[in-house]
Amino acid sequence: MYYFMYEMETEEYRASWGSGNTSKIVSICECTSRKTAYEEPIKFQIEGEPFDYYLIMNRSMISERFYTFLKESGLTGVRFRNAVVQKWNPFRYESEIKLEDLKYYEMVVTGRCGLLRNMSGITLPHCKKCGRRLAHTGICTNGVSFDPASYDGSDIFTFTNLPNIPIVTEKLRDAIISQGFTNIRFVPLNEKVFDDTFPIHLIQKRLNEGRASKELIEVWLENGIITPNMIPDNNKPVQE
Repeated sequence: MYYFMYEMETEEYRASWGSGNTSKIVSICECTSRKTAYEEPIKFQIEGEPFDYYLIMNRSMISERFYTFLKESGLTGVRFRNAVVQKWNPFRYESEIKLEDLKYYEMVVTGRCGLLRNMSGITLPHCKKCGRRLAHTGICTNGVSFDPASYDGSDIFTFTNLPNIPIVTEKLRDAIISQGFTNIRFVPLNEKVFDDTFPIHLIQKRLNEGRASKELIEVWLENGIITPNMIPDNNKPVQE
């Protein structure tokens, strides 16, 4: 079994994007999807007790302890970049730890398993050019899977069109749990819900205003979300 690796959901103890991070746009698809690269090191801030794992702006930040474990385990499908804790607000957490003691790394997942698929093996609606998963499809997907032929066999990997959420094997999940790393929760792929349901009146509004892409209209029609008579004659879809 395989698992998505998320951070825990808490308001009191969290991390946020820092200031001064420099980025550049690598590519822009016709669907407006952008690939952005940030210069090393990534800067971020922590509130409350320092944890071993944070997911910030779609990027995984790990403590030095977690980094050492992953490096010494010789895992495949991952590389690391330096990160800097710019500011630390202990909040209600009492400790003698100082800001300069907080050492973190960015975990960059390079392993891949192809496009997102439902439990029947059908790919979720996506841009045919860049693969980006389409939003507002009106579809609720209960559980996801991947094509074994597209999986590169890495210990840590992601879907091509969901590169911000790491996936781990059951063996690695058990090892991470046994080490007691903090702020991590695991969700089995077959239990993950992608709820892209969208109110029909907002769909009609988009159609009337010509703000629905051709691909999205096709998805709505194919899945019975809309009928042909709902599409205005003068509708001029633009890319999402």
